[in-house]
Amino acid sequence: MESVKRDRHQGAGNAGRRALSVFVCAAILSCTSQSTIQLSPTDPDNTIWVAGVVYQPGVIRSQTGRLKVPASNSYWVLAGENVFVKWSDYHAHVKIDGSIWDCNLCPENVARNAGRDICPLPDGSHVALGFAGGTRFSELGAPIGGQPQMSGLFLWSDGCFIPGPTQTEEDSPSVSPLTITVNRLGLWVGQAADGSATYPTRGAPPQTAWLQVVPQGGHAVQPPDQLTPFVDPSTNVPDTGHWVWTATTSTDASGRVLWSENYGGGIAVGRVRVYKGGVFHDYDPNTCYPAEECDVFVIISPVVSRRIRVFDTPINTVSGTTNPFQASPYSCNSDPTAADGDIDFTRCRGGRAMSVLHITPTYDPGAPPSDAQDATFRQPFIWVAEFDAGLPAPTLGQGENLWIEFTLRDVH
Repeated sequence: MESVKRDRHQGAGNAGRRALSVFVCAAILSCTSQSTIQLSPTDPDNTIWVAGVVYQPGVIRSQTGRLKVPASNSYWVLAGENVFVKWSDYHAHVKIDGSIWDCNLCPENVARNAGRDICPLPDGSHVALGFAGGTRFSELGAPIGGQPQMSGLFLWSDGCFIPGPTQTEEDSPSVSPLTITVNRLGLWVGQAADGSATYPTRGAPPQTAWLQVVPQGGHAVQPPDQLTPFVDPSTNVPDTGHWVWTATTSTDASGRVLWSENYGGGIAVGRVRVYKGGVFHDYDPNTCYPAEECDVFVIISPVVSRRIRVFDTPINTVSGTTNPFQASPYSCNSDPTAADGDIDFTRCRGGRAMSVLHITPTYDPGAPPSDAQDATFRQPFIWVAEFDAGLPAPTLGQGENLWIEFTLRDVH
């Protein structure tokens, strides 16, 4: 049961108070009437929900504390490592004296603290919502006999942020740095909740993220990513001596960049393997029904490249250099006598002695960019499997592709 009050005093605000002032104001504003609302997950006119949830690592920051790694909905983290969470829309949709009050409380809270109101009722009166709900994060499903992983309840105002107005401007920070701790592979969801119920998100997809775990002191093998021939943008000609992969980028409804996958700072790449493989269909009618469930990924054979190169900026093919691939800041040579090339970033062969590279598949935790660089759109790594006359790229049959596979390890 939530207490909702209406304030007839136009422009009443609480400038200078922290985000929790939205609750304090219910006690100090001049209110003329009071209604009681029963929130229900099944009542479309008296409900709450959370949207615009962002999952991101909190380990890569500049000297001024600005976060430098984009968000993702697919993370690999070390068991017990934290993932930071926040949300841009905490929504109330309730009926007050016959009128619907529909409001995103995150920007409304900012406006209230500045003495304004962006969600008045139709008659111009203000709503002072004394609401102690928040957001709870939980694992969808659990191992047989186990309990779902869960974090929260986090107070709704603590995780609110305002998206940056342009692609190169920072989001306003949330009031509190909120984290969830992950101990095993799981699909997590963020939902609005109060002391008695959770409320499904409306008008947006479920606020989920796959959080995958590397065991402490151990390692985990990622599913492979498909390599494609590098295409020189100046000639538009595929280069079959260099095959590339990078995490894909996309934007959400607010224009924020998302990476297809990302990584916590407690893990790094160990072994890297390249092989031929493909997705093939099982045509046996005795074992294959329905048909779409019979597509299987098959590893055909390991492939030995000359080396693996890693770029943190786009490959520059128009600078006039003879071999632009030599400019890669990270590289690791193969052992031509090993069946799979034995490329291991914990003992990386290069022009000098063996070295250890602590990098993830998308970024280098030890090399945060400066504030002058774009904080929201940092370039994910570009991985290159390099072949030459001595170790040429293989011939691919129908349905075959080249794939790169990362073994992730605990760096502690």
